Amino acid sequence: MTSTSSRFIVCGASEISQHLIEELLHQETGTIIVIDLSSERLGKISAISDRIVTIEGDATDDDTLKSASIETATGVFIALPDDKSTLFACLAARQLVAGVKIIAVANDLEKSGAKLTRAGANVIISPGMLGGLRMASEVARPAATRLLDKLMRSNPHELRLLEIEVMRNSKADNHSIGELNIREKTGLGIIAVIKKNETLPIYNPGATLVIREGDKLVAMGGDKEEMIIKKLTLG
Repeated sequence: MTSTSSRFIVCGASEISQHLIEELLHQETGTIIVIDLSSERLGKISAISDRIVTIEGDATDDDTLKSASIETATGVFIALPDDKSTLFACLAARQLVAGVKIIAVANDLEKSGAKLTRAGANVIISPGMLGGLRMASEVARPAATRLLDKLMRSNPHELRLLEIEVMRNSKADNHSIGELNIREKTGLGIIAVIKKNETLPIYNPGATLVIREGDKLVAMGGDKEEMIIKKLTLG
């Protein structure tokens, strides 16, 4: 997603939205547009960064979403107080822009998950489910869980998880991992490869696996390693 012209729309100035926005500010370089009915909540959000633009209005309303220029948005995050409002916001966003990526929060995943998918959400997040899994992981594998937490947070000067998409006609396109010599050139070990149009990753890919346009490489590294591997994967 990262781009100097990235524009993200966040529907709802909730506590979840605040954590999301803070992380986006670390990961991305573009503008974040926040829509909410409360001027007070928007005031608190806008104080975080001058890269945040706020719109006081109803995120389920077509005109409000148009005022946020949804047609040029990189992605839409919907975290409204109730699942009914989230559902209507999903429907409105999807009808306005067929191809935009929509990530929605469901308070009741069992009741609302399928409806949100039909309404156009690409990804549905359940805070309750994630919280439960996180608590269980702290008991079963605390060290690994804390390491993953650290890797998921975007500090440009530290080791973190990287996701890089292979572009058409790049140096990596239609070459095997062994031919690319990625570890020798970048110091990166490829943790997984997600093939184009697939959802299940190939973990610890072997040297004979051929990388093609649209595949995504998951690796661990910092800024220097990311710059080197992007020279191989960008067209």
